[in-house]
Amino acid sequence: MEPNPYFVLTAIHKEGHMVRYYLPTLLIVLAFIPVSRCAGDESYEIMRRLLSNAELVILGDVESVGGGIAHEAHSHISMECRIKIIDLIQGKSPTSKTILAYVDILSDHPAFPKKGDKRVFLLRPDNRDDPKYFSTDDIRFCIQPASMARELKILASEMAAQQKQKPNP
Repeated sequence: MEPNPYFVLTAIHKEGHMVRYYLPTLLIVLAFIPVSRCAGDESYEIMRRLLSNAELVILGDVESVGGGIAHEAHSHISMECRIKIIDLIQGKSPTSKTILAYVDILSDHPAFPKKGDKRVFLLRPDNRDDPKYFSTDDIRFCIQPASMARELKILASEMAAQQKQKPNP
């Protein structure tokens, strides 16, 4: 039996008789393929905003986590982390392969850092010329799972290319 190249849609017409529509299967398949990143896609816009606010974005391995200080009835925690840089996603590479980061994060955040975890960190330096430490600026989105690294790196590259194309005023 030969495969049917058409998708058959059967419907009842408003006058009560049955109607069959034969649509090429390829058109149906193409209609359901998701567009990878549309400019109007909310998650895409959120990722662009996160990258534009961070000066350093890295994939890192948490080497140590200092004791945290709880704020606002333990809704979020401030802590010190030592992070070994695995991959630079965006920004100027620090001179050391290990950095000190002061992290503010929701206490029940799914990507809450623990020793040995690999995470994406969105950070800001204390000093742009010679940073001694880095810090987060958002308690919700400053740390992402390591699985986001590839997509964020691609998006950061696209944003950098767009920035180079813009003329300076």
